[in-house]
Amino acid sequence: MSTGRLSLRAMLALLLAGCAILFFVGIYLERGATASTAPSVVQASAAPVEGSGGEAGQAGHSPAATAATSGESTGETAGEHATETWPLGLDLEAPLLVGGVIVVSLVLAVAVVTATSPLVPMAVVGFAVLVGLFDLLEVVHQVGRGQTGLVAIALVLLAAHVAAGLIALRLLVNRNRAMPSTA
Repeated sequence: MSTGRLSLRAMLALLLAGCAILFFVGIYLERGATASTAPSVVQASAAPVEGSGGEAGQAGHSPAATAATSGESTGETAGEHATETWPLGLDLEAPLLVGGVIVVSLVLAVAVVTATSPLVPMAVVGFAVLVGLFDLLEVVHQVGRGQTGLVAIALVLLAAHVAAGLIALRLLVNRNRAMPSTA
């Protein structure tokens, strides 16, 4: 029976470490996708402004069209920024928050293997629920942006965090069942 718990613990630790790595990859890819699209938006809005000196009518760009074009690109950027600061005004992509999630996930992975306290699986359940909710928000956000690769990563992370929470619950149930027989 202890080998079964050890395998559950090892599986949970690997799952948490894998989530940390995949989370890092997803953030890296999302920042790369944002960085690659941001300059084109800035260049597109900057081009009509530069050429609007007196050639706006000759080039076929009216001042109203130029203002609408620059307003649209600014609106998209502001809209993207507004969706990145979600619950409680948190910037979900802040380096400190991203690093914190990764570190907590790795610390929990080590604690699952090394510690026998029931607090560790409880902490994993809480962490999995909290991060799983943010994963779900990220799925919805990326679907709205049309980023299918990031949607897939967020869905895998959601499933992995749900699995981690369920495995941690299983560890707690196994521990509670084993306690009365040893006492």
